[in-house]
Amino acid sequence: MKFKTKVDWFIHLSFAIMPITNIMLIIMFISSPTVINGVCASIFLITNIIIMPWWFNTYYILEESELLIKVGGFGKGKRIAYSDITSVGETRNPLASAALSMDRIEIKFRDGKTKSFTNVIYISPKEKQEFLKLLDEKRNK
Repeated sequence: MKFKTKVDWFIHLSFAIMPITNIMLIIMFISSPTVINGVCASIFLITNIIIMPWWFNTYYILEESELLIKVGGFGKGKRIAYSDITSVGETRNPLASAALSMDRIEIKFRDGKTKSFTNVIYISPKEKQEFLKLLDEKRNK
């Protein structure tokens, strides 16, 4: 089952401001084509292209035997076998993660290859309680 990420208001605000700022920088560059204006507009445009997919393409899928965590439109995503998950809990930890909200779930898991290292990832599904219930069912199969 697929769960979209929950997005906090300040993330919505920052993603809404980015294109507006970029348009302003481009207008500045067109009206005064200096090197510094061109560099600023280019850097901001590239940043928009890289960051905007996070807003639209961050989600989590509970598959048959593993959890798929997908952030943005890049890569295959992070796959975590249910058997490798050691603990799951709610948190508001602000560390960088695959979450666009502070209303998060902390997932601790063993490294799939060595089974010796514990990793942590934070996610923020919109339907958090339903996600936790289904994840628990999948882990206990």
